[in-house]
Amino acid sequence: MIENILYPLQENKDIKELIYYLHKAQQGQGKIAFWIGAGISKLAGYPLWEELVNQLIQIYQALNFNNYEYVMKKQLIEKLKKDREFEKILEIIKSDAKEFFERSVQEIFKNVEQNPNKDISIFNVISKFIRHRIIIITTNLDMELENILRKKLGINKEQISIVPEDGGVFWDKYIFYLHGRIDKPDSWILTETDYAGVYDNEPRVCSKFLERFLNQLEALVIMGYSLSEKEIYRKFLRSGSNPKIFWIQLLDTSEKEKEFNEQIFYFSDTLRLSIKPIPYRESKKLTSRP
Repeated sequence: MIENILYPLQENKDIKELIYYLHKAQQGQGKIAFWIGAGISKLAGYPLWEELVNQLIQIYQALNFNNYEYVMKKQLIEKLKKDREFEKILEIIKSDAKEFFERSVQEIFKNVEQNPNKDISIFNVISKFIRHRIIIITTNLDMELENILRKKLGINKEQISIVPEDGGVFWDKYIFYLHGRIDKPDSWILTETDYAGVYDNEPRVCSKFLERFLNQLEALVIMGYSLSEKEIYRKFLRSGSNPKIFWIQLLDTSEKEKEFNEQIFYFSDTLRLSIKPIPYRESKKLTSRP
């Protein structure tokens, strides 16, 4: 029940359990992965999903073509925006002007990457987990974490996998980009067709990767996601795998904490999934050596 999840003694027990898995992995005796979502890159200034779509809509609508087809597409995009059908919006823009679509997305990310005042402290924290031999799976396109790991750990391109391209099957990797990487537009998983191809229709590259990968894990740590995001249970909580699931909370208001706790209750009481919430303030404990 939610009362037990929030009880300080239970919280401390969950932290100690996660530390156990981290230390076990550090000794080469266990397999644990971090699942990194958009909430992490958001801290450095990268757009969340809806923000990215809105920026692309503004750029697309500023083209000011006067032909009938373009006007009708703009009207359809406005309707889809109200319905929050973001993948369909990206589908329209990409199919109408692929080069424009790719160039615009890269420009948005480039503006953030080149910002000298961006806050990359969260990536420095995550890099400390890597010394525990932790593998990173990310649905983010940006390369901030990769750039830091290249500087701090000297990782090379052979230790990085872009799943839609190579299938991502080896345990000697540091990072798995599940939905592509910003410098390789052909690897991006953004539109409705993209998602269907890697999850629902053959060759189902991302689905097959997750089925293989998660079934080998002892523990999975989630950061930068909201529990309300459908992709969490669509893509891996329903995969049949049974790793221990820890959820590091990046909460800065009482309202967000209340919402998170309600979602934890839904997952534990309704879906019967054991998800252990870990406050981000405890991250120093998690990155300490035994």
